Amino acid sequence: MKPTENRKYSLSDYDPNWVLKFASIKDLLIKVFGDKALKIEHVGSTSIPGMTAKPLIDVLVLVEKLEEFEKEK
Repeated sequence: MKPTENRKYSLSDYDPNWVLKFASIKDLLIKVFGDKALKIEHVGSTSIPGMTAKPLIDVLVLVEKLEEFEKEK
């Protein structure tokens, strides 16, 4: 995508199902990261009750060291 290209996006009224969608994503990430995930947080506008937002669930995964996740060649 070109840096100057306009991206189309839409905003949605707050949807309480965003909480459930995050919970589902978090469950999957717990399986992927196991105990290496120190925290898995719902961040961004969809995490704020009542806020209009782009309907994308933003997730933050906190780990001790990224090096543990680098693929070996």
